[in-house]
Amino acid sequence: MFALARDIRAAGRAVASTRSLLAAAAAAAALIVLPAAAAYAAGSLFPRAEQVRPPSDASIGAFNSQLYATACTGDRNCVAGGTYDDTLGRSQAFVATASQGSWSRRVKLLLPPSAAAQARAEVEGLACISAGNCVAVGGFRHDAANDYALIATEAHGKWSRGFVPRPPANANRVVTYLDAVACTSKGFCEAVGGYTDKAGHFRAMALAKPAGKGWQQAVEIRAPKGAATDPETTPNGIACTAVGKCVAVGTYNLPGSGTHVQAMGAVMSGGGWHRAVRISLPANALPGYLSYLDGVSCRSGTCTAVGVYYFGTDAFRAMWVTESSGRFRAGKEIIKAPADAAPVADTVLGGISCPPSGRCVADGYYYNTAGHQVGMYMTLASARWTASALKPPLNAGTNSFQRSAVNAVSCTGTEHCTIAGWYTDAAGHFRSEASSTR
Repeated sequence: MFALARDIRAAGRAVASTRSLLAAAAAAAALIVLPAAAAYAAGSLFPRAEQVRPPSDASIGAFNSQLYATACTGDRNCVAGGTYDDTLGRSQAFVATASQGSWSRRVKLLLPPSAAAQARAEVEGLACISAGNCVAVGGFRHDAANDYALIATEAHGKWSRGFVPRPPANANRVVTYLDAVACTSKGFCEAVGGYTDKAGHFRAMALAKPAGKGWQQAVEIRAPKGAATDPETTPNGIACTAVGKCVAVGTYNLPGSGTHVQAMGAVMSGGGWHRAVRISLPANALPGYLSYLDGVSCRSGTCTAVGVYYFGTDAFRAMWVTESSGRFRAGKEIIKAPADAAPVADTVLGGISCPPSGRCVADGYYYNTAGHQVGMYMTLASARWTASALKPPLNAGTNSFQRSAVNAVSCTGTEHCTIAGWYTDAAGHFRSEASSTR
């Protein structure tokens, strides 16, 4: 979700992911201001993004809105979800619906009655079975010490009040959250996130919704062998190709001091989750530094995941990993970056969508020669990547207020894709953005 001001789940503050840890490091590492700002090196696949407005009760004076997820059911017919601040300064979860590319419908998700006054709610993942029949997952603040996972469903175009799913049997019910969800066309869905167990350790969880039935109780996805006692196992992305057959990717902690946050992958087959495995990193990876996988998409028996790794103390780069027949290959670096990228572009990929035919599309951000964070997208065809900047809406900020990121992508056919994220305006306020291929 690239939530820049958020910490990794610690001391009871959940509703976050390892992406925030990298984003904070990126902000510190990229504060080098070079003499002149560079123009956007935009590609041709996506036109300039447009602002996606939040619900009508959004704050105007201190406007903040971000999109973290999107799912499409047809060419330019999509739903996107994220968070916004209302007029009372409360963070609310919302979804926006596009019909033929026009984002005209915005809905604030109703939270469970137990939600705190300052709910800090957000949508982190979206999946749709068909148009008007979708599921949103995320989290919200239950009270001063507890964050809970959130599920809301849409049926025939109407969103129901969100509810809290049942965590695994060994949960302490203090912190739970959901970060991603995937559904098949037959109505089977699987969501992944994290929870704290009765020993106070943070672990990965997954829960299923069989077609035509309710959501089942969550189960633990075991951390890779050799993980720390408190593994902080965090699944960030999931893709499902059939009932009971899915792939999840994310991070976990190794023992010892320092970061030691490493990329992992897990496979579900026969209806059950196998123990997660550590992902081997590119040969130039810096030992002991953060790495993670954030998004995954599958087609033709192969799944492709994207994320990031460090190859220097203050230098990180996007990477990709493939999985087939239950086996994850070693990560590969992606050296491509938009034309105006800084010498060390610090590229990050967070989402990926591989339609049945055509190129895979991934999204994230990079740093340009002026030291500004810029949203970008990459395409993959025949094992070769290209990279392009995404132009933000016309009211985007410049100079010190030039900042954007693309968090989610969904493709339904060859070159039929939508990407969503956020940018900062001329006053430095966060605003939601989206762009769809023409």
